Amino acid sequence: MSSIKEYIFDLEEQAKSDWIQEKLGDFDADESSPGWSELEQEYASIMESKEAEAEYLWYLENSYSHFYEKLRNELNSLHKVLKGAFSQSTEQVVLKMSYVHAVTILESFISDYIKTLIVKNDYLLNNLLNSESISNKKLNFGEQRFALKDVYNSKTGVVGITLEELSKVSFHNITHVTVILKAMFNSDFQYSTRDIGMVGNLRHDFVHRNGVDKNGKEIVLQVSDVLSAIETIDVFAGELHSFVIAELNA
Repeated sequence: MSSIKEYIFDLEEQAKSDWIQEKLGDFDADESSPGWSELEQEYASIMESKEAEAEYLWYLENSYSHFYEKLRNELNSLHKVLKGAFSQSTEQVVLKMSYVHAVTILESFISDYIKTLIVKNDYLLNNLLNSESISNKKLNFGEQRFALKDVYNSKTGVVGITLEELSKVSFHNITHVTVILKAMFNSDFQYSTRDIGMVGNLRHDFVHRNGVDKNGKEIVLQVSDVLSAIETIDVFAGELHSFVIAELNA
């Protein structure tokens, strides 16, 4: 852990301790004190609620187009990095990291994009929660069950809980993306970039198999491979953006 992370962690822990000690009315209290554990859980719940509210406000303040432009800028920056010079000894590391990062950019874009649409459009939230087209129980948000206290404790209500559930979705899985979009718009998202699935699968090999395929063979990348993946991601994101604009204006 870096010194900066340690410093931030220490500040957060101190803030938590101060809050618990104040609640207990004992500024010498520690983790062994009666009631500490219960208040620690309450503090964690409060912090989660604040984070959820901050996330909600963030999406409320930004447009879905903002996240599309952000994706394009980040892909362009990555493209420039790959056009630069790097040593042969570090080439594969740089290429594999760049490949994974490109897919991460896509996943972050889709997540932010869909969440913004949900926050800003009540009817899309309603469609998502009431859709009968989702057979995958993990994605069928309307079938999720929550205690009334969960809804009550969430400052952003059903929207906040939906955002939390969307955060659990793996958006590099394109099937998940198409299922959720169909539920939201009651329309199939048709895209021509068929290679996008292969891009996501290769990312899986780098992240979970340390760069080897199912047969244990090391995957060697060329710069052109990563540039091609970036182009595929860019085109796919453009198709998604165009689909959403067309549906919103329908």
